[in-house]
Amino acid sequence: GLKLAVLAAGDPLEADHWEAASADPERYGHRLYETLRRLDRLGVDRILVAQVSEQPQWRAVADRLRRAAAGSGAV
Repeated sequence: GLKLAVLAAGDPLEADHWEAASADPERYGHRLYETLRRLDRLGVDRILVAQVSEQPQWRAVADRLRRAAAGSGAV
């Protein structure tokens, strides 16, 4: 099967690596690219990122995630 890394809050899913996401949008956004690079260096086949809240304070994070996913084959 595929080797998976997951970036999400809550209970860990079955994955090769689990990264706990911050519940604070400013902290999440500040660490996002660093976290994605670290997960990428693990050599996993896919990095799954849980959808963030649609509340206004999360808009910048959602935009960063869309930009990071562009061209990655993300669905």
